[in-house]
Amino acid sequence: MLCSNDTEQSCKYSTAEAESKIVLGRNNKIGAEGVRSLAAVLPGAGLLSMQTLGLGNNPIGDEGAKAFAAALPAAGFSSLLTLGLGNNNIGDEGAKALCAALPAAGLFSLQTLYLRDNQIGNEGIKALAEALPGARLSSLQTLGLWNNRIGDEGAKALFEALPRAALGSLQQLSLQVNQIGDVGVKALAAALPLSGLSSLQTLDLE
Repeated sequence: MLCSNDTEQSCKYSTAEAESKIVLGRNNKIGAEGVRSLAAVLPGAGLLSMQTLGLGNNPIGDEGAKAFAAALPAAGFSSLLTLGLGNNNIGDEGAKALCAALPAAGLFSLQTLYLRDNQIGNEGIKALAEALPGARLSSLQTLGLWNNRIGDEGAKALFEALPRAALGSLQQLSLQVNQIGDVGVKALAAALPLSGLSSLQTLDLE
């Protein structure tokens, strides 16, 4: 069994449990072409019980992210719990494509979304902010956005979207190692009382 940094827990499961996982991260070299091949078969693969999909630590880039995003709505991932797309060299264009696909992706069970260690800036996070209210991610517990290029403008858009995002199950929001300053934190402070983040345990802005 293989595991990525985003899906370390998968290493602790038995082989039978691993049947509901595809984890291709850690020291692989999967690029956009490989993701296109995977994306092409996802809609017809019948992976209705898939719980973990980890592509982290591969150089899939924006083109790979776009290909994956195009396949998401028809992939049937209603049981998916963890989606790992960290350290994938994804920038704003890839993030925009992924976020545009979220409302139609049917990720009703998703608990963990990792987009950490990428090159996502303000435009990519604005796209996430726009997508969240319609994405129906009410089961989401962990949103990992650390080590990107998110500045005040993007942070402000994200925080202002929180009251409409229905993220009542969110326990951890990780935004450390970005470029967020006073303006972004002021937006956070204004949004928190109306955010509905009643389950939040960790907010990392280090």
